[in-house]
Amino acid sequence: MEAAIKTDIAEDIVHLLAPAAARPLLPVIAPVIAAAGYRLVRLRITGEGGNAILQVMAETPAGTMTIDDCVAVNNALSPLLDVEDPMGGAYRLEVSSAGINRPLTRRADFDLWRGHTAALTAAEPIDGQRRFRGRLEGLHADAVRLAPDDDTFLNFPLPQIAEIHLVGETPPQPRKTAS
Repeated sequence: MEAAIKTDIAEDIVHLLAPAAARPLLPVIAPVIAAAGYRLVRLRITGEGGNAILQVMAETPAGTMTIDDCVAVNNALSPLLDVEDPMGGAYRLEVSSAGINRPLTRRADFDLWRGHTAALTAAEPIDGQRRFRGRLEGLHADAVRLAPDDDTFLNFPLPQIAEIHLVGETPPQPRKTAS
């Protein structure tokens, strides 16, 4: 990872924050978002050619994100992206909050959201299965632990996770942390 990124992004989890195609954009985008007072939740590129979309998911340090905050992040990024042109062609910039199905992209997320239901996609099939769902039990020895039921615990080493996000019907609230 480039030294220019002044954030708390751990090398072993960067693939969750910025999947493959978006990863080269981290050194350009992450510092701008941090300087504007926000935290990058996820960076993703979807589509191709003239239909490409650069998706930037961000939040305030308090974990919120209003429409005005989305506009502020957009306004901070747009001039830089116009000059740097990191996409190398036409694209649309989409700035949003993490929302109900919040992706878990930082080590702290796995303890902060412990007890909530999460959906996990493994990078490679495990016993023929790639998709798992269960109660998030936190991060244990560099592995995410899910409980699909009360008697079963599954451990997924961070590099083996392609994507993990909360599953919810109402906006979830993080666990209270000790001060």
